[in-house]
Amino acid sequence: MSADQTETKNGISYSDFVSGVDVLVTMRAQGELTVTVTRLRGLRLVVSNDLLRERFSAKLAREVSDDEVRLMRREVGDVAFASIVADTPLDQYRTYIMLKGRPPKAEEPEEEFVKKAKYATKALVTQSLRDRFRRIEEALSPVLEDVSVELVSKREEPNANDLGGVAYLRLTYHVAVPDPAASVFPFLRPSMFFGSSKYSVFSIECDEHDLDLMIRRLNRAKDMLAKAIPQEPAHGT
Repeated sequence: MSADQTETKNGISYSDFVSGVDVLVTMRAQGELTVTVTRLRGLRLVVSNDLLRERFSAKLAREVSDDEVRLMRREVGDVAFASIVADTPLDQYRTYIMLKGRPPKAEEPEEEFVKKAKYATKALVTQSLRDRFRRIEEALSPVLEDVSVELVSKREEPNANDLGGVAYLRLTYHVAVPDPAASVFPFLRPSMFFGSSKYSVFSIECDEHDLDLMIRRLNRAKDMLAKAIPQEPAHGT
């Protein structure tokens, strides 16, 4: 087995890393993946883990475990985020080591990181991600982390009326609120670059009418933003 095929002590092998990046690029092009940057989690790969495992297994021509998928996602995310945070290879490498939470003597060879960084940066890192990093680095208002969706058919509150089969959605917005006084634990890694934030959530009820209204407003907002910033190639996030 060649050096490129051997799993390193602190990360996945270069060949598996490249295969993982290639899978992610294809999934993004097919609308199955969103790549973004958040204050609390750094670079995020928003994708179905089961679907990613299926695609990754097909790429490697063997069954891939959930742990292998998790390790690949973590490695790609840390490498790509390091390339967004820092400009030079040495500073990117130092950022990567900080993200991994490893002491200096546990560092993986710098040349191995540089190879991974060049590949991931070219394939996944867009100018819009770099611009987003700079924007949320200086943000004074809440920054979106995620949105979760729950289908509700019956209220659980005491004495609540049965909805009689009228289902609705509960949208929960997860946000990071910049706060110098907040404790950053357990979100220590990205907070080294963005500063302290406190985690907050709020929920709203909505039905198809609310969704139609939000979609209309969001489409208009996206159009306004598209006219205000330079356009990226079609493979951008």
